Amino acid sequence: MDRELLDEMFAKRGYLFEWQVMLAEAAPEYLRAFDATWSEVNRDRPGGLAAKYRELVYATTASVLGEDVVAKNHMHKAFEAGATRQELIDGLLVAWTPTGSRTLIHGLRTLVEVLQERGEYEAPDVGHRISDRAEHRDRTYGEEAP
Repeated sequence: MDRELLDEMFAKRGYLFEWQVMLAEAAPEYLRAFDATWSEVNRDRPGGLAAKYRELVYATTASVLGEDVVAKNHMHKAFEAGATRQELIDGLLVAWTPTGSRTLIHGLRTLVEVLQERGEYEAPDVGHRISDRAEHRDRTYGEEAP
């Protein structure tokens, strides 16, 4: 296994995927080529996309594909690169227009999780059952809050 490559990749990204670990063992030359291409695409260059916009593209594209874990990684990275909550929401709305509701649902649900992890969103009490809140799991359809 090419642990040095995995260490380099983690240092650049802040995360690894299991498929990358497996490929580091089975075919490290391909993972090294993948990493070289990824590195080239993601480097800063004069007149190119700023890091926050690259991360917005990644986050919205992952949302289009329903890849919530990938979207979450890139939403965190977008915030770290200076993106705002509104820019992420706007990116998801733009991506939703040509791709449909799956993009918006996956993206906004993931954004809520990211904001909660960052301590920037607390679920408000709206008096109704919210079907994806753990504390409302046992409530019936249409049931109001006590």
